[in-house]
Amino acid sequence: VSSCPWNSNNRLLYIDLSAKKINLDKLPPSNLVFLIDVSGSMDMTNRLPLLKSAFKLLVNNLRAKDSVAIVVYGGTTGIMLNSTSGAEKDKIITAIDEITPGGSTPGASGVLLAYGLAKRHFIVGGNNRVILATDGDFNVGLKTEGELDELISRNKESGIYLTCLGVGMGNYKDSKIQTLARKGDGNFSYLDNFNEAQKVLMKEFTQTLYSVADDAYLNIEFNPKYVKEYRLLGFDNKVGALYDTTALVEGGEIGSGYSMTGIFEISPEVADSNATAQNLASIKLNYKNPGDTVKHVFAYESMYNFKEFNEIDKDQQFLTAKQRAWRHRAICLAQLSVQPLQYAVAQATSSSRHSLRWG
Repeated sequence: VSSCPWNSNNRLLYIDLSAKKINLDKLPPSNLVFLIDVSGSMDMTNRLPLLKSAFKLLVNNLRAKDSVAIVVYGGTTGIMLNSTSGAEKDKIITAIDEITPGGSTPGASGVLLAYGLAKRHFIVGGNNRVILATDGDFNVGLKTEGELDELISRNKESGIYLTCLGVGMGNYKDSKIQTLARKGDGNFSYLDNFNEAQKVLMKEFTQTLYSVADDAYLNIEFNPKYVKEYRLLGFDNKVGALYDTTALVEGGEIGSGYSMTGIFEISPEVADSNATAQNLASIKLNYKNPGDTVKHVFAYESMYNFKEFNEIDKDQQFLTAKQRAWRHRAICLAQLSVQPLQYAVAQATSSSRHSLRWG
């Protein structure tokens, strides 16, 4: 818990989560399908050319026991490369080089074809994954997010994950990419330049493509004795999702070596001196092991240990500034007013629960 730079009456609660990192030589074999949008909207330097360079980076990390297939969709939908061993890197890279843009975007048919290939070459106990790369502009076929949700959800139970890579600006449908990744029990990243591509597909290779936990979410229950109000920073434009109870919130995938920090702005009920070393919140981590249906729950207690903001970790200071800046950007873009802090309790017997999910 630290002081709040923009409101001296409030405090900031930091919740850190880090997943175990699996060594590269111990990773299971991968069955990957690159699903690449080659529609006309991708014919820009920061779209298809960037994605082709990004996929070449990924190919360099493949082992002989891994395999890759490539599906494209645009003017038509087709298989550019059938499942090929990671040992044949030159063959895979040549297929990537031959990809050219053009046409509209029958995204639904591409998704169906990619999942069909992934199922055909399914590896039991392996990492089976479709990697969708797009600017999010599904112009032809299924258009609404609801229809896309249903399409992806039908394939989710087959044990095939979905990673989404978004590119481009302007027409890039950020919310649609997030929806697809969440419904596909996977993750998403936005690649705006080559350096980001290197980060996501080289430095964070195992985090992006290998899951260590599924349907993961944190349930935070604040202690009404010490917390009067709270707000999760960075999500003020998603009020409906913020205050759902655990039972209503779907979880997501956590990749190998993944780490995150949730920052809550809280309005204390008592002075710092009266809350020190007291139980501020009860935290439950809910997750399933990859490919398993059994839910595991770990419980933690967050104690009220206060520090001034300038005394906390520099990375946490930077993240706080970033989330605060993103909040103001989102409000300006959506023309939203600043939301008041969510009341943790209306009465002493009320529950003050918050769920934080991935995917």
